[in-house]
Amino acid sequence: MKYLHNILTGRDNVTFSLTKLIATLAALAMVCNFIRAVSVDFQGFGVGIAAMIAALAAKYATEKI
Repeated sequence: MKYLHNILTGRDNVTFSLTKLIATLAALAMVCNFIRAVSVDFQGFGVGIAAMIAALAAKYATEKI
C-alpha cells in the first residue's frame, strides 16, 4: 500500500496529487490500448509516455515544496 501512497501523493508525501492520479490513469489507458491494438505504433507510444513524464517533471520543477 505504501507504493500506491507514493504514486498518488505530491513531493511532500502527504498531500494528494490529482495531477499524478490523472497521469497514472492516462499511462495505464495508453498501455492497455497499446496491448490491445492490432497494429502497434512504438514511436507514438514512446512519445506519449515521454510527454507525460516531461509534463510531471515540469510541474514538480516549478512548484514549491
